[in-house]
Amino acid sequence: MKTFICGLVAMLAISSASAEGPKVHSFTYNGSVVYGVNVLPDVDVTGTYRFEGGEPRAELRPDGTGCWANHSRPCVGIKWWLQADAAGKPLGQYGAGGSLHTLLIEHVEDPSYGRVGPYNGFELAVDKVGRKVIIAGEREKGF
Repeated sequence: MKTFICGLVAMLAISSASAEGPKVHSFTYNGSVVYGVNVLPDVDVTGTYRFEGGEPRAELRPDGTGCWANHSRPCVGIKWWLQADAAGKPLGQYGAGGSLHTLLIEHVEDPSYGRVGPYNGFELAVDKVGRKVIIAGEREKGF
């Protein structure tokens, strides 16, 4: 009986957590209120992205932190989100071969990296055929 009750409690906790959806972050970017989430429903975008297998790299961690390296510069701390609507649904263009999204990063360690205050926006492409995710057309990781 204890096993059944523990299993039931765990199942309810999991279903209520998934019903809540992703945590939505809001901030002002380029004069507008923007919303962001740290997940895509069909692809894990977290991990290390590399330029031609080496440096510079980008690292997106599941907790919304990471690091970003520009060419010939060290990897510095960031916070990251994928642009979403106010309800937390990731915005993007979707097609049979994949999807295209906006990756928003906040340079928390060195704000001089940012183009709009401490922020930058980059294209994040999901290539389902090639089984890879590409940031800014040059940094990629497989899935």
